[in-house]
Amino acid sequence: MQEVKKIFPALTGIRAIAAYLVFLHHFNPIDRGGILKRLVNEFYIGVSIFFVLSGFLITYRYLDSLSLVSLRKYFLNRIARIYPIYFFITAFTFLFQHRKSFHLISLSDLKIFFLNEVV
Repeated sequence: MQEVKKIFPALTGIRAIAAYLVFLHHFNPIDRGGILKRLVNEFYIGVSIFFVLSGFLITYRYLDSLSLVSLRKYFLNRIARIYPIYFFITAFTFLFQHRKSFHLISLSDLKIFFLNEVV
């Protein structure tokens, strides 16, 4: 039996283009107004393209080895990989925002911080 190809170079290329579109949307190099600037402002569509292709590739790659144990391990690995940087960025943003406004952190501010961490 021939092994199914699990890498799609064409889709990898499209994902790269989608990532560049998002980058250009955030860092719009066109400084003058006009149709070109408005066109680049619409490049946020790359987010949807990137996530749809990523979801397809992850599902296709791991579907045959899917079990409840492997699914649990997968999500634990994803949380361990993503949550620390998410926590750091949220804490940094929260502290920087309050440092800039020169007021003490109140109980309601802490509630907002922990709601951001839990959600």
